[in-house]
Amino acid sequence: DNYIPPPQGGDVYLNLDQNVQYIVEKALDDTMEQHHAKGAWCIVEKIKTGQILAMASRPSYNLNEFGKASENRMLNAAIGNVYEPGSTFKIVAISAALNEKTVKSETMFDAENGAWLYGGKVLHDYHAYKGNMTVADGVKKSSNIITAKTALTLGSQKFYKYLKAYGLGQKKGIDLPGEECGILNPPSTWCSYGITRVAVGQGVAVTAVQMISMYA
Repeated sequence: DNYIPPPQGGDVYLNLDQNVQYIVEKALDDTMEQHHAKGAWCIVEKIKTGQILAMASRPSYNLNEFGKASENRMLNAAIGNVYEPGSTFKIVAISAALNEKTVKSETMFDAENGAWLYGGKVLHDYHAYKGNMTVADGVKKSSNIITAKTALTLGSQKFYKYLKAYGLGQKKGIDLPGEECGILNPPSTWCSYGITRVAVGQGVAVTAVQMISMYA
């Protein structure tokens, strides 16, 4: 008489594609071995929907013996590691300026022969470029100076608006534990040359899932 029949459970559907997941994990294992790396991670995302088709990180651990794994091995680095993105971040300033029409792809800026003094601090390019360079060529050559000058056409507040709109400095809300927010300070805390450094991926920190979502 006390028997209570269990309610029907819900169905769970994964976005993961087992074939893509296998390829990703194999590539990570090969990379770790080839480069003697301490860690590596990868995400494959479907651009139109944002579905995660594959996600993996290394080092990994035996799921059957999770009690023996260290916290470092249990970390899902794809969402839990925060890092300074560097040049991969330049797309934010460029795309924002193109969208706001403060520049065009053919807009020219002085490349300053690889060293540009702004706000009391010199910004360098890895290679010194002489004369004028278009925004498009600045992207191709990954020029810090051209990217920074592009960001200045937006101004700090408008640039920051795009940083937030891209979802930086906040969790994406993925249904997995351990996701970090990254680091994105408001313009009021930036120094005199702050915008020129954030534009090239310095003084800001991201997770891999933030970056792939931004590119998508």
